[in-house]
Amino acid sequence: IDPTKPRYPNTSMEVLLMRKELLIDLRIARAKELLLAGESVSSVCERLHYASAPYFIKLFREKTGFTPAKYQKTHSCGE
Repeated sequence: IDPTKPRYPNTSMEVLLMRKELLIDLRIARAKELLLAGESVSSVCERLHYASAPYFIKLFREKTGFTPAKYQKTHSCGE
């Protein structure tokens, strides 16, 4: 596979998986904004409609390398 060429999905399943990843990425980006604005992890979970805080924390860590609380602590201004 040539990494310099754009990759296009071959099947409808790939399209669904790409769409799911995009939605996760958008939700994580919004979570970052909310966390840096001072919202609690539980509040962010509720606002972004995650039914399970442990699942949200797992996804957040996979995407950012930090737990939400650690991200909030290390990326907040003034600390």
